[in-house]
Amino acid sequence: MLLVLRLGASVGVKGLMRFTLISDFPEFLKVGRVLYSKTLKSFEIAYISLEKSHIGFKDVNSLESAKLLTNTELFASEDESKKELLLKEDEYFYDDVVGLSVIEDSKVLGKVVDIQRINTTDYLHVKTPEGKIFLLPYIDRFVLKIDLESKSLFSIDALYLLP
Repeated sequence: MLLVLRLGASVGVKGLMRFTLISDFPEFLKVGRVLYSKTLKSFEIAYISLEKSHIGFKDVNSLESAKLLTNTELFASEDESKKELLLKEDEYFYDDVVGLSVIEDSKVLGKVVDIQRINTTDYLHVKTPEGKIFLLPYIDRFVLKIDLESKSLFSIDALYLLP
């Protein structure tokens, strides 16, 4: 499953909610699309406004039912996403990057354990062999190359970011 969005506060009394988009593919979110919670409960999109970051679901049509979903993370089927979304060269799904070894000058700095978007930049949470976490901006300045076959991310100047 691929994380797509996180639900926020309810909006109005008809079950609409604010959301934070986690995906780089807003066009994937459309009326009729089915998303899933961590417990695999399904939610069919009945209304979506990307401009306002508002979303509504079939069978969630009251303030009370929407409030129960606050802070819920919703996921899309990985197979469906990968079939429908065409990545450009050097683009990767988050799930493909999490788990990669970060390597600089032939030294393993750690493994990518999470990705967090702050403003418009994605940050890789890299766990060092000592168990410390540091943030590596997922930009060309720091990330030279990703090799999914060897499960490696090659970096430059990430050594300066180590805790």
